[in-house]
Amino acid sequence: MLRSVVAAFNAADHEVLTVALSRLEALVAGDGRGARDIAAVLGAQATLLSPFNPRVAEPLLARSAALARSDAWSWIDCGLARIETGALSEAASALEMARVVARDASSRRPLAPAAASIALGDLRMVTADLEGALDAYEVAVRLLRRAASGSDRDPEIYAALASGFERIADACQQLDLNEKACDALAQAIAILRGMRARGEAGADTARDLAMALMKFGDARSVRGDLQEASRAYSESLTIIRDLICDEPDRSGLLRDHSVALARVGDMAIARGDTAAALTAHECSVTIRRELVLRYPDEACLARDLSIGLNRVGDVHVAQGALAAGLDAFEEGLALVRGLSRRAPQNAGFIRDVTVSLERIGDVQSLRRHRPGALAAYRECLRLRRALVERDDSHSGHLRDLALALGKIGDMQILDGDLIDALSTHYEALALQGRLVEREPENVGWARDVSVSLDRIGDINYRLSNPGAALDAYEQGLGIARGLLEMDAQSAMLARDLAISLNRVGDMRLELGNLAGALEAFEEGLRIRRDLAASDPDGEDWLRDVAVSLERIGDVCLALEDGRDALDAFEESLEIRRELASRQPEDAQRSRDVWVCCWKAAEADTANARARWAEVVGRLEELRALQELRGPDIRFLEVASENLAGLRVTPLPPRLR
Repeated sequence: MLRSVVAAFNAADHEVLTVALSRLEALVAGDGRGARDIAAVLGAQATLLSPFNPRVAEPLLARSAALARSDAWSWIDCGLARIETGALSEAASALEMARVVARDASSRRPLAPAAASIALGDLRMVTADLEGALDAYEVAVRLLRRAASGSDRDPEIYAALASGFERIADACQQLDLNEKACDALAQAIAILRGMRARGEAGADTARDLAMALMKFGDARSVRGDLQEASRAYSESLTIIRDLICDEPDRSGLLRDHSVALARVGDMAIARGDTAAALTAHECSVTIRRELVLRYPDEACLARDLSIGLNRVGDVHVAQGALAAGLDAFEEGLALVRGLSRRAPQNAGFIRDVTVSLERIGDVQSLRRHRPGALAAYRECLRLRRALVERDDSHSGHLRDLALALGKIGDMQILDGDLIDALSTHYEALALQGRLVEREPENVGWARDVSVSLDRIGDINYRLSNPGAALDAYEQGLGIARGLLEMDAQSAMLARDLAISLNRVGDMRLELGNLAGALEAFEEGLRIRRDLAASDPDGEDWLRDVAVSLERIGDVCLALEDGRDALDAFEESLEIRRELASRQPEDAQRSRDVWVCCWKAAEADTANARARWAEVVGRLEELRALQELRGPDIRFLEVASENLAGLRVTPLPPRLR
């Protein structure tokens, strides 16, 4: 009978396996064997028949644990299944029993106490007790290190030790202890590499190494070390592909393959290689489609597919293929809507629906389909309000709601509903303020506050209230300074500070505080020069330098300092010309050149003819390419008049 079970499992024949296990259970019970034997059969049924369905597995594992009584592993499996089903108090009871039993049996089974502590850490992670989870994982690692020091290189102990370090990394990442997470993952990887080098690496160990490498890549990516992250992801993908060659139909490996491909695709996006990113993400989606067809009732696999479709849609949008992006997002939305209908109380599925709706709203906005965008954003907002009403202590739901309000507020700005937009963004700001009060060290939440303050400043400026705009911008500037002090190596935070300085400078200039404006622009320029020097190939940094130089030139013109104004415009113009030469078909780059050249003409009356000739030439090129914007036709006319009459007509403020 046992042979028939093994044969059915190896053949992946679910129906035959079910029958074989039922017969085995009846045989064991009829034979008068002990409770432990029946418990073992029940455990096998749960493990082999429902690896992705804890609601089916949990009753079997609970019966198994009750029968086995003194087997810590049965209680651990029962507890883990209860965590998966959301029965957290029952899970705690099972894991407490596991700890008691494991303590009594620790001399005979040294792994059991550590496994029970790891499972307890998993439960604490689910209940958001991150410090408690980290403590439990560190206890497990200490136990395993002690066991490893007294063992003759037992591979099982070393594999568990590597898993313990991975769990420590998981908790550290959620606690924003990224370097500690990287250190823990590096130790896990070193252990697993050592096992492979000693010939102790079976398929499970190789898979563990692939997963640890993937997590290490995630941690390095968070720190901005994309090169190290890419290496880790690529090695992980290679290991998984090697494993699939040996077991091509193993669903768990196929799922791992899809995840590794998605990570490689994400790195390609970060490098700006959208073609490679699309290939990787589409391959990932193909695998996920296959898994959904194979296991149509497994919600986690359908969710994986929806996430993959969102990534494919993101790449299409980045390439400008908006219709293809919308198709991907809508297919993903249909999947998560189905999951939400099947489990209407599952907050995770509802959130997934809102994520897809947000993406659809974004792409509809890019397509200038305002009704479609607004409908998606409004449904997203309604669902997120409902999630917050259900549980307003959930920080993630609060942040999601603030983001949805921001989207609606931005649409109101575009529609000219500035008073409503101001109210909407203030509501978002209030939610973000609550989050920052909860976790003052959370960089992402503080950054959200800064973004909302910038929007509020923008709206106040358009409402002809520059004083209120300056106040909002200066609050945002204070936050940007504080964040950079927390992480002085972050290029993103440095750029945020430079942008805030420009906004403050703009308002000071508007209010006639020329010295204050120049001070802000010059500080922003110093930051941007440093960023450009750290990444000479980064075109965005160069463009930022050019923008700051133009702002300084504007102030110098207002101060009637023509020499310094011209120096600033000339340097900016040199950068603008270089960037335009790299992509002649990019209309925005050509437009940047003529705007800057116009400003230089205002400061350089001695070479006015050459300046106006270049402005006219650039505008004529845009017209030939059918890229000349409607209002810019008038600028071509004025520039031509300036060239003919050698007079100077300043640019209006909106182009400054």
